[in-house]
Amino acid sequence: MFEEPAPELDQRAASAIRTPNRWETLEQAFRAHGFPTENLRLVQRIVDHLGVSHYEDIATLSYIKGIRNGGGKTLHIHFGYTGGLSSEAEILDSVGDVDRGSWFDGREWWVSHPVNKLRDGNGMASRSGARAVRFCPTCSMQLPASGICDACAT
Repeated sequence: MFEEPAPELDQRAASAIRTPNRWETLEQAFRAHGFPTENLRLVQRIVDHLGVSHYEDIATLSYIKGIRNGGGKTLHIHFGYTGGLSSEAEILDSVGDVDRGSWFDGREWWVSHPVNKLRDGNGMASRSGARAVRFCPTCSMQLPASGICDACAT
């Protein structure tokens, strides 16, 4: 014969399911995840351009989801990069010529953040043979090859 589970077991199981956190601002989400504030300005420019309504975390707390207004791909905001961008043009329109790439199928693009785990402490790429990466002293955005910041022209 089947017995109904005890009510206290149902309550414990329900409390084990974590409800994702939700933030209205990117700054709140960055603070909650302990992401470097040096990356905030770049990511803020992306989300402002694309129109993000709010931010959510995931169960592992490894990244922040940026939920776009009116649908579209969800942004995946990690410690050192943001993924979920639809095209290279979307990147260039929002933040200019920054370190970027696409996954193998070209359907999703990503942008490297100024502070990430692929570089050593002085901003230089840690892989041998990679070019030195420079950042604007005013806004901390990665500089294009010209050395002139797209964001503040310094």
